[in-house]
Amino acid sequence: MKRLLSVLLFLLLAAAAFSAILYYAQKHEATKEQESRPIEKVVIYTDIQSGILEALSQAFYKDTGLEFEIYYVSSDQMKGQGEAGNTPADVYITSQESLIALKEKEKLSPYSSSQTDTALETFRDRDSYWTGLWVDPVVFAVNREFLNKHPAFSYTWEEVMSRQSVKLSMTDFIATDMSKDLLMCLAEHFGMDDTFRFLKSAQQHVVQYGKYLSTPSRMAAMGKCDIGISGFNEVIRTQHENMPVAVIYPEDGSPWYLYGVGLSATSQEKERGQLLIDWLLVPSHYKAIMHSNQYDYIYINDNDSHPDVAGNSLVLWDLEKIYFEEGKKDLLNQWGEKVRFGGTKS
Repeated sequence: MKRLLSVLLFLLLAAAAFSAILYYAQKHEATKEQESRPIEKVVIYTDIQSGILEALSQAFYKDTGLEFEIYYVSSDQMKGQGEAGNTPADVYITSQESLIALKEKEKLSPYSSSQTDTALETFRDRDSYWTGLWVDPVVFAVNREFLNKHPAFSYTWEEVMSRQSVKLSMTDFIATDMSKDLLMCLAEHFGMDDTFRFLKSAQQHVVQYGKYLSTPSRMAAMGKCDIGISGFNEVIRTQHENMPVAVIYPEDGSPWYLYGVGLSATSQEKERGQLLIDWLLVPSHYKAIMHSNQYDYIYINDNDSHPDVAGNSLVLWDLEKIYFEEGKKDLLNQWGEKVRFGGTKS
């Protein structure tokens, strides 16, 4: 009986060893086969903040089997040539301004699909050369104590800019592309005369012009100002830090900054770029990932409402955003001469 048990034990051990050898041999063969196949990638050129696309890469790979190959270029490079290096782009992910410049330089190919077609015309190119993805509206970052003490305050641009008792913070218009864009939006919406009237009035009670987009919201949270004029994303990011600041939408509507995507004219794998464009236009694929990584925007193809702390809905200005370089330079120079360095505080 003992000899029989020994034989059975030997056979079991031999079978287990053979199974293990077979398993590892098959695994090794599969690994070799995978390594011998080239990894399929979608090549992205971008000038947006690093970290956003990296956070999405795993989800995109899980859904499509494609990896991201990301090349970061400067804003000037993006507007000037689009690419930096010998690897042709499949898509460009950048600001609306840069996408317009890329189209003018014939760096984009038109692309339309059921996903791009559902984006509002305000947020896409009329010839289908690019489509918007994420909107960052300009909002009021309000100190919680100020909000509670002044429940009847009217959060209009006129009131915020002209009420001298309100300590105000805003970004220097020459600090970033988004800051410059805000000045252009104000001029397009209100006209030159009213824009400079607002800005001259604001100059009298601005406690600080920030060099960074985060400055106004952080100053409001720390009680160093009552209201900061800031991008929605930056205010939500400040809230992520458990700082006491509230998002209030301007009652007369918000300017906005748009990030979008365009298919490269030089792409060697256009179907991969098209797949990424359509994937990005379905926010349910990835917006939870964006939020967990502290990137919060208004998504073009999303039906979620985003009321402010008072329960008000966001209203975006109807803007064409066709700004020529000479006109932008002239407007910035006028602001610097007449307001930023020409105005005086009482």
